[in-house]
Amino acid sequence: MICPRCKRPVSLHVQFDTDQGFRSSSYCEYCKKFIKKTTGPFCKNGHSLDQFKETGMLGCSSCYDAFSPELLHLLEEYRNNAPEDVLLPVPDRLSVARSEELAFLVKRQDALPFQAVPGDLQKKEIDRVLLSIRIRIARNISDLSYKLNKVSAQNLAAVLFSSTSCFLSGAGSYCVADESMLFLWKKRNLVPENAIVASAILPAGPILYTGDEDHLRIAWFLDSMHPDEIEKVIREKEFFDSYYRWQFHPLYGYLAACPSNSGSGVRVSFMLSLPLLTSCGQWANWARELKESGFAIRGEKGEGTRSGPVYQISRKFHRADIRAELAGMYTVMKRIIERENRLQEEMS
Repeated sequence: MICPRCKRPVSLHVQFDTDQGFRSSSYCEYCKKFIKKTTGPFCKNGHSLDQFKETGMLGCSSCYDAFSPELLHLLEEYRNNAPEDVLLPVPDRLSVARSEELAFLVKRQDALPFQAVPGDLQKKEIDRVLLSIRIRIARNISDLSYKLNKVSAQNLAAVLFSSTSCFLSGAGSYCVADESMLFLWKKRNLVPENAIVASAILPAGPILYTGDEDHLRIAWFLDSMHPDEIEKVIREKEFFDSYYRWQFHPLYGYLAACPSNSGSGVRVSFMLSLPLLTSCGQWANWARELKESGFAIRGEKGEGTRSGPVYQISRKFHRADIRAELAGMYTVMKRIIERENRLQEEMS
């Protein structure tokens, strides 16, 4: 056996996790210093605990059982031991059959045909402190690893977002972004930079996208805390949750590539524009108080950004009950909004 890098005789066998599954390779004495060896333990699909520790992402749903002792300690610390009431809709035979068919189609080696469904999604320009309230859920299909290769991701979008998709049409009329429209949605911060395909329920419905760390993410953007808007989100979420058999664990709840997103799979964030609090230096005190109370603060572009004056504010631990989560967060956000508005009045 010879080394694939230099063709010398091999002396080291290395295990790798790839988009096509678990594989082994061999290297010589010289080349092995350039290769980082992955050690166990491994889940039944070949994903290792070392890879999780390095990236913070799990490979598949089997990792939750294989690495349970480490994950339980991590999640207890992250969630501060707060209990979570997450109920899984019992999947009927039809939703199980849909899930099995979807997993089969995603695993195909050839790409399924797929075209964008024309439409547009305008982002309102709002001159106020509360720019938007985002409610996002993460869901993963049973029997699939989290990291999908390009063909598998395209096939997933082709099934979920096709012009004949019952998954979307059951919630209302919709559009699917082509390349130029997807670029605009990213510029408007409606979908993340790594989204491959995105779709929107029209009018004023959620945006659904693939290509992020989970198979599917669904995001609603609200302008206010109006009860009718909140109830509409809950109805649509219940429809999506019942359509497929999503990855779910009796101990961890809905499963996600990042264990800290497991549980309800729900993340609520408030987008606030705080130019005066930022410029006068008061925001530093507010930010410190929020972090001590279990909130996470990001910049306008999300993960990895921190510069103001626009901030995304969410909680590290999220309730499964969307109504309760919104109400609890708004109690805190209202104080910040009122302070920014008072500063604006004083300046005028």
